[in-house]
This record gives sequence, structure tokens and C-alpha cells, in this order.
Amino acid sequence: MNMPIQKKEASERIAIENSVKNLRINRSCFAEYSKTGYEQIINRFLYTFVDHKYLQKEEQKHINEVHTVKFSWVGLRADLKEISTASERELDFESLVDLLPERFASGTEKIFFITGDGWVYYGTLNETMKVLKNLCLDEIYLVTADFQKLAVYSSDSELLQILSRQ
Repeated sequence: MNMPIQKKEASERIAIENSVKNLRINRSCFAEYSKTGYEQIINRFLYTFVDHKYLQKEEQKHINEVHTVKFSWVGLRADLKEISTASERELDFESLVDLLPERFASGTEKIFFITGDGWVYYGTLNETMKVLKNLCLDEIYLVTADFQKLAVYSSDSELLQILSRQ
């Protein structure tokens, strides 16, 4: 079952696009994902990493609305293996981002970057990190291209968690 994606807020996209322009990021290394394919990526993310009971409960709460990825970090699957957890209480946000090449993926590996509002970008981890350090987003989901690892950050939890499928 594919869940329709809610109309997204443009503010996150505008902030990302401004960062890309200001940092002069090469679009072949980091760009917005295809407008015709982003829903498939979000659905794959939801069904790979988010508990199905959580998704069903959210669907029932918002029966006349559509689901976004917002607060998906609350309903992550219990069978995901924790690779690493780091807290903003110990490290600033930039330092959390700097942990990614060591614990999540190589810098040249292409990954998906999904915002809480459902904007999907695809690019190398190195370029994604440059953009992230230039933003202030409430929720960030990074997914390896093979959907084996997830890095999730939430300003509410003040945590960066890196998880893998079993």
C-alpha cells in the first residue's frame, strides 16, 4: 500500500536550495531528487525503517489527510540495529555531522537526504554534509542508496542515531 504524501512546506526546500547556491555545490554531486520519483523513495523509507503499526496508527489519526515523514523517528522499527548514537548535549550539530563518514557511509557514497517535510535530495555524503552544516532543520533522515542504513537527527531528541537493518 502506497501512502500519498502531504503537500510539503516550501521553507525547507528554499533553505536547502539557497545553501546549495551559496556553497556552489555541483548539482551532479547533490540535487533534489526527481519530482516523479520522490514518493517512491519516501514510501520505501517508511516501510523499511518505520514500524508498520506506527504507520497504521498515524493513518487512522489523519484519515482525511495524508502522511508525511514528520516524527517518523518516534516510530522507528524495533529490529533496527543501533550503530551509533551521539547527543547535542555533548557535541554541537556540526560535530555530529562530522561523525557521518566514520559511522554511516563513505564521503563519496551517494545517499538520500529526506527532510521532515518530505523533500528528497540525492547526492554524495560529502556534499550533503556541507549543506547540512549550513542549515537548521528540525528533522533529518539520511538513507544509504541500498536502504541498509539510516541516520536520523531530531532537534526534539537532540540526538543523531545511526541504525542498520539486521
